[in-house]
Amino acid sequence: MRYFFFFFLSCFISCSLAAQPLITRELPATGNGNTYALIIGVSKYMDPEIPQLQFANRDAEIFAQFLLSKAGGSVPKENIRLLTDSAATTAAVYDAVYWLKNSCSKDDNVYFYFSGHGDLENITMYNNGFLICYDSPPFNYVRLALSIDYLNDIANTLSFEKQANVILITDACHSGKLTGKKFKGNFLAGEQLRKIRDKEIRITSSSAEELSNEKEDWGGGRGVFSYYLVNGLQGLADKKNTGLVTVADIKHFLDSSFKNDAVLKRENIKQTPAVLGNGNFVLTKVDTELLVFAKKMVTDDHIRQRALTVETAGENIPASAEEYFFELMKRKALKLLRIH
Repeated sequence: MRYFFFFFLSCFISCSLAAQPLITRELPATGNGNTYALIIGVSKYMDPEIPQLQFANRDAEIFAQFLLSKAGGSVPKENIRLLTDSAATTAAVYDAVYWLKNSCSKDDNVYFYFSGHGDLENITMYNNGFLICYDSPPFNYVRLALSIDYLNDIANTLSFEKQANVILITDACHSGKLTGKKFKGNFLAGEQLRKIRDKEIRITSSSAEELSNEKEDWGGGRGVFSYYLVNGLQGLADKKNTGLVTVADIKHFLDSSFKNDAVLKRENIKQTPAVLGNGNFVLTKVDTELLVFAKKMVTDDHIRQRALTVETAGENIPASAEEYFFELMKRKALKLLRIH
């Protein structure tokens, strides 16, 4: 189970949007420009006082692989910054946020994906939130970890001033600790606030006071949120067979998957992802080959999970389909991004 003993928040999802339902329109909306992504995954932290995670780095790599794929938009490698473990220093993360802000233009899609730890500082009465970088010291986060307020400011600037579509995704424990009262977007009015709500998608792994879980049961070793999110984006969330996966599709798929997951049921774990924003916004177009992979992976894992639940593990249980994913990526000439 992914657990952080610090009193944790996870981020920007808990802004004034938190009380807003999904926005719907008659026709799907989608970005017509380029796609840029900053993807961060930290499992191994420099300070031994910070508990180590198992699969946050792997989740980040797989999300980057997805964006490189056809279903993910065949995003050019140079449009993606992937920072994992020791590469995800505070300086490198802030530099990458600056790169992200300066790279995009109107109607571009901008992804920020974070998997790792987060916490609230206890120096001031405001208990500001931070996402913890590889070299962040425990408890002392000001200027030494990624500020949630700063990240929210960047997201608002991208969505309002640059009119880009901003997709913020966080996979961390106790998601939603920041309340809407502290979100600076509340001070905007009229057209400004409408545009921000219209152009920003926020997806987080769990609600307030919940943990984000990771185990070998999911995909041979994944965070459960990343596991279902990526499989949903690969096409499993397209229940209406439209060939598209919208924000509303992802919300319904995550809700159903977490409600029915055998491991979460077996261990009596409650984890509730949150999806906010324009429900008709198209996140991905379904690629048939990756959809076949996603169905095989989830089917194999569900068989294994059910077998463990009834204590018959090992009896005619198929191997994980995780290796098939990487082989498929190799055949499509999609190689893992590397940090130099």
